[in-house]
Order: sequence, then structure tokens, then C-alpha cells
Amino acid sequence: MSPTSSEQRKKSESERKAAEGRWTFLTNHGTVLLYIADHPDDTMHSVAHALELSERTTATVIAELRATGYLSVERRGRKNHYSVNESMPLRRGPHARFRVRALLGALSVLDPKEEPRRKKNAR
Repeated sequence: MSPTSSEQRKKSESERKAAEGRWTFLTNHGTVLLYIADHPDDTMHSVAHALELSERTTATVIAELRATGYLSVERRGRKNHYSVNESMPLRRGPHARFRVRALLGALSVLDPKEEPRRKKNAR
């Protein structure tokens, strides 16, 4: 016996609702990179808090971005100042022809109220 259209609608709606909480369009790495591009002097704690990530996850992501050349850090007194290497390629194969600069530019329109700080901090 095949399901009715009403049963199919209920099933697809419940599947959609179940999937909504499990994924995002940007990875943690992309989200951290975008945030740091606009907030290069924020502490790891404030980055984690702003992005609703754990400090451990944020620390791991920052370490991986540094190790692969996407972020550099300069010690300024007791704080870190981060710089995003905008000339690095995106990592997924089909997107590798694009640079981080393009991603930052494309997504900078998401918060038009905030003045981006990355122009003066870009490498």
C-alpha cells in the first residue's frame, strides 16, 4: 500500500525539520575566518562566544587555519592580533581557483551595519 499525499507531505516536513538543525552553509573554519577578518584583535573567548562555538573548537580551528597559512598571528602586548591571508585559495577542489579575498568580499554584505575592518588588516 502506497502512502497518501498527506502522509508524504507530513513525512517530508518532518524530515526537513529534523535536518534543519544539523548543518549550516559555512563550516566552522569559514565562520571563524570571516569573523576574524572583521575582528582581528578579539580574544579567542570572544570569537567563540560571538560564533556560539566552544573555546576548544575555536582554538582548534584557529590552530588549523594558522598551520595552513590562512591566518597569521602577531603578539601585541598580552593580546594576539590576527591577519587573514586573503590571497590563499579556497580549499575545496572546484573552488580552489577562487581566493579567500573573494569569499570575504561576497559575504561582507551580510552585515551592512558594521564597517568591515579587514581592509586595513589584509595581507
